[in-house]
Amino acid sequence: MGSNDNTTMVSSNSNPNPHIVHNHIDAPFPTGNTLNENNYTVWSKVMKMHINGRKMWGYISGTKTKPAEGSEEYENWCSENDKVKGWLCDSMSTTLMNSYVCLETAKEVWDSLEAMYTDTSDETQIFELHRKCFSTKQTGRSLATYYDELAAIFQEID
Repeated sequence: MGSNDNTTMVSSNSNPNPHIVHNHIDAPFPTGNTLNENNYTVWSKVMKMHINGRKMWGYISGTKTKPAEGSEEYENWCSENDKVKGWLCDSMSTTLMNSYVCLETAKEVWDSLEAMYTDTSDETQIFELHRKCFSTKQTGRSLATYYDELAAIFQEID
């Protein structure tokens, strides 16, 4: 194993056989902390540590700006942005992920989550509206009726 292959040998006293731990930017990271409606503060701190530790925080902070389409950097930027966005989405509950996966950039996902969970104007009401939004189900109703109910909730949030 060379010094540039981003691999570390790990062994323990109880097990003399080494384990290989991959320590490179493409490896997924287990946060052990899935974002749900109740744990944004802790989740965001853990995610920031992991993303910053991989030197990818610029995709969240906006310092790694999207290059012009067609430029040499564009494809690489899109790939890395999707990687960071994937890390964010993979660490969310399915209900939340469905609401954010369609956003274009990792920054948009992060900023939207931050706005949802850190709005201090009337936190209790906003929390209840978000809870209502995420718990609303179509359950046999027409799509139009379901959509109207969700639209009314979103209008209250705005």
